Amino acid sequence: MALIKAKKEGWQRIKIESQNKDLVKRINSLDCMNNSFTTILEDILILSSLFSICSFSFVNKIGNDISTKIAQYALTCDQDIVWKDNFPLWLSDDAQLDLRHLP
Repeated sequence: MALIKAKKEGWQRIKIESQNKDLVKRINSLDCMNNSFTTILEDILILSSLFSICSFSFVNKIGNDISTKIAQYALTCDQDIVWKDNFPLWLSDDAQLDLRHLP
């Protein structure tokens, strides 16, 4: 859904971070065969080709509390929300905590 939404918003370059190391590895190696999410991987690869730049990277759960909070929040939303210029205040503390874990 994120790739579709980003494309509809007109984004040309996108970076996707995931806590699923196996998924990121399979996407980056184009290894879609013989696994339980072949169809999903194929869809991701097709959608990612629509961007001028689309990268996928693994991000450790430690120091990434903000993405977990955003994901949990997204599950409660009944409409699409895009934050382009303004960062929600309720995420500020988590953002500061995550910054402490950067190298």
